[in-house]
Amino acid sequence: MKAAESETELVEAFLAHVRNGEGADEAETDLIRDVLDEHVAAEVTA
Repeated sequence: MKAAESETELVEAFLAHVRNGEGADEAETDLIRDVLDEHVAAEVTA
């Protein structure tokens, strides 16, 4: 497995690992990105 360059890639790699090679689809990738963006925004304002 290659090293993840972003948190999104890390989550996608994890999903591929636990799903026997099937990573996130487009909708899941969008959701992952949205959740991580919200998390970062919450950290910045904290």
